[in-house]
Amino acid sequence: MTEISNNSLGIELFPEFKTLYALISSEVNGLDDAQLDFTSDKWGWSEWSIRMQLSHMASLIPRWLPDGARKLFQMEIMDLVT
Repeated sequence: MTEISNNSLGIELFPEFKTLYALISSEVNGLDDAQLDFTSDKWGWSEWSIRMQLSHMASLIPRWLPDGARKLFQMEIMDLVT
């Protein structure tokens, strides 16, 4: 397990992000705009286009991680103390 400190790098705390680009790239490489923007009301999973989902995933890091990770780690530390 990674030792968590105030100086820990994000990539140390979330090593799966190191391979995220390659995973996504291999899935969408060669898709045209129509495919990237496809949505449908027929299935719940298709309400968001591939482009919208990728944009959402990319925004996770700057939007959630700084505050969300801090809260998560504070909860873990509190569990250890109590």
